[in-house]
Amino acid sequence: MSKFKVGDKVIALVTTSKPGFSQNLIKGKIYVIQKIKYCSECGEQSINIGENEERKSIRCKNCGSSFESKGYAYSSSKRFVLLDEIDELVEECINNEDYEMLIELKKHK
Repeated sequence: MSKFKVGDKVIALVTTSKPGFSQNLIKGKIYVIQKIKYCSECGEQSINIGENEERKSIRCKNCGSSFESKGYAYSSSKRFVLLDEIDELVEECINNEDYEMLIELKKHK
């Protein structure tokens, strides 16, 4: 079963702005899923939040195999949580003392 589906609102769990990441994410920001891809080797779900890129294929972050991206940028679904799951994530942030993320989540409650 899929973790996310097209149209879901998700919150980024990490910031990725360094070269090598196909989408620039901001930790705590809400995104809407535009497209979904699955790795043909391991089944890892990757999502697109509306960004495009020149590369026609990308590597799976889980197993390293390549898959066709058709010019869309993808990020591992592990980098996101559903907006509806904020309450669970808040508790996890408190337990892990991740106060930076906790502040971001509180903005969306």
